Formats: sequence, structure tokens, C-alpha cells
Amino acid sequence: MITLLFECIIKKGTSCDRAFLNSLAKNPLMGNDAPLVYIYALGSTEPSIPYPKAIGRTIYIGETQRKSGSWRRFPAHFSGSLTGGVSTQINHTLSIYYHAGVALHLRIFKVNDGHATTEAERVLLRSHLHTFGAYPLGQGGTGKSNTPSEVSRLFIAQKELHISCAELFGCGV
Repeated sequence: MITLLFECIIKKGTSCDRAFLNSLAKNPLMGNDAPLVYIYALGSTEPSIPYPKAIGRTIYIGETQRKSGSWRRFPAHFSGSLTGGVSTQINHTLSIYYHAGVALHLRIFKVNDGHATTEAERVLLRSHLHTFGAYPLGQGGTGKSNTPSEVSRLFIAQKELHISCAELFGCGV
């Protein structure tokens, strides 16, 4: 369903910072309507997140299929400073981590075979919920029914996809 397209460690004050993310505009695979999903996680040298069922690193999972250029989503999540920024695309949790100098591991995946990016994002989110017992720390709400029985039912129905997702999160199922 998804194939890794790009990854890097984003950290304020390095050559791979918020401004660097704007250079992704030059990547022909990340243009308008590119079918992408992405995961922001804590870098491997950062402390882990104690989710209810397992220790994890994932902070945010998103999808990018937008007419304005898919790459624009990556820098838009970070405010220009801790006190500035009014865009509705800013992710408060990611911004706080970024401005605190925390290393963030960004992985961008191409969604294959005509699958909708929203479907791929939903599979990743539900896999995280099933594996860790919670959505990623910076996720917010999804507007979907995620009762324990519904998550278990979907996990069983899409087990191969969820196993692949668990491997992305660095844990077993």
C-alpha cells in the first residue's frame, strides 16, 4: 500500500531544519496531488513516549494530497517561533518539540495502487491505536468511531496492513 519515498532527521539549528523542508518543493515526486502519507516521530536519540500499551516514538501521522503542493504540508506544521504563527496547519506538539531542539524523524511514503491517502492515513492511525493503545501524541481527533471492539475488528480485517504498519513503528504486533 505504501513505499518509503524520503526520510530525514529534522532539527532546529541544523542543515535539516524547517527551512530545509521547503526545498522538498523541488522533488518531482512531491508535487501537486502527490499521493503521500507521512510520519513524524522522535529521533532515535530522544526519549521515547510511554503510550498505554507500549513505548513508542510516533508523534504525528498525516496525509498530503492537496492541490497546492503536497510538500507544503511538511514545513507548515511548524510555527516560525514559539510565540508566532496563526496558520490552522500548525501542529502545536510538533512545534514545541521542534523549537525545543528535539530531533524529529520524518518519513514520507508514496501511496501505491490508487489507494486514497486518507485510507492509508486511517490504516496507519488505527494500527498505532491498536499497537500502542492511543493515537500519536500530536494527533488530535480523527472524527471516526474507534471503540476497542471497532479497532479490534478492523485490525483483524486488515491484519497484513497492520503488521506492515507495526514494523514502521518499530514494534511487533
